[in-house]
Amino acid sequence: MSYNNFSMKQLIERHKHDKGSTFSNDPIKKQQFNKDNWRLFIAYYRWYPDKLATDYFGLIIYPWQRLVLRAIFRGSNVDLNCSRRIGKTEISNIAAFLFCVLYPGVECLIVAPSEAQAQISISNKFKSGLMRNENCAREIKNITKTDIEFKNGSIISAKGVGADGSGSNLLGNGKQFILIDEARLIDLPTVMTAINPMLATPRRNWGEANEKIGNLKYENPKLILASSSWYREHTYYTDYYKMFFDEMKKNNKNYYAFSFNYKWAKKCLNYDKVLEDKRKMTKEDFEREYGAKMLRANATSYFNAVSIKEARTLTKCEIRQPTKSTDRYIIAHDVATAENGDNAITYVIKLAPRIDGLFEKQIVYLRSYNGAGIDIQAEFIKYLYWECFPNAEKIIYDERSARSTELCHIF
Repeated sequence: MSYNNFSMKQLIERHKHDKGSTFSNDPIKKQQFNKDNWRLFIAYYRWYPDKLATDYFGLIIYPWQRLVLRAIFRGSNVDLNCSRRIGKTEISNIAAFLFCVLYPGVECLIVAPSEAQAQISISNKFKSGLMRNENCAREIKNITKTDIEFKNGSIISAKGVGADGSGSNLLGNGKQFILIDEARLIDLPTVMTAINPMLATPRRNWGEANEKIGNLKYENPKLILASSSWYREHTYYTDYYKMFFDEMKKNNKNYYAFSFNYKWAKKCLNYDKVLEDKRKMTKEDFEREYGAKMLRANATSYFNAVSIKEARTLTKCEIRQPTKSTDRYIIAHDVATAENGDNAITYVIKLAPRIDGLFEKQIVYLRSYNGAGIDIQAEFIKYLYWECFPNAEKIIYDERSARSTELCHIF
């Protein structure tokens, strides 16, 4: 049948649902493009990004997440200290997505403690989450394990901090949006040294847009820290969360610090599972993981909680070697004699045989003492060797110590 028998309006109407037809996307009546209206439209959603998420993309977000989205878009530095399973990573990723849609040509970076955790943000949060939304998927050009490329030129990349934790592998082009997930598990001072200079670069097409429009306002870069709570002695609290909070109290609109406990997200949490965890966990752990509370170390404790967390743990102690033991031992001693100074430390290391013919090193004895004379230390080591661990094959001490020669002569 010839198309000459139909008017153009009839053709478009007949083929509007046929996506393979050249007429399917043609408007029946063309409208003039109004730049001023589009500027108002984009400016509105840049100020109210939660409206874009719900009105256009149809995403379901909770009231506290709306507040976070507005803070991210209106400020530059945001710290999210939230309960487990509340959705802090999800809303942070939604913020990155909306930022890429509203600001063409931006580069966003998601930083995680490991490469695997970084890829989870792409695979779980975007591929299995946002990409299932038809309107969200329409904005994406290509997606891989570690990168998302948008049709408007924006990019989201996900990386771990590297095996050494220095963040040197993060170095690259300038970024306008950096999200650090599980921030308390990252050596923030070191990593920030690497990524802070990257935030000084405007988006790629900002200069071109400024030339066309003129007097274009510089867009502040975004730094978002998302984490569960930890101890107040940790650098995450002292150098970042507290600093953000203090700046916010000074009415600095570039800084926001949030704490949301599990009660803010009852509708999206398995509340029975939370109550089960509450019964199993200590009160301190529950308040930290679900209550979003930055706890202080116990004032009566000799060591602060952060130091203890990083200290050695003796899984199995031995005051002396077991009867008829054939295991091999090594005694190690760090010499120190000054009072109120460094402590003298004595270790006993057990070499437990493995089925592959190698050995597993286990610290089974540890003693620390302050101000003991060199003769006392020598007598104790001799006692440890002859009476407690006769299977010891070596006694190792620090020969660079000022009193190590005396220790050798006493032996």
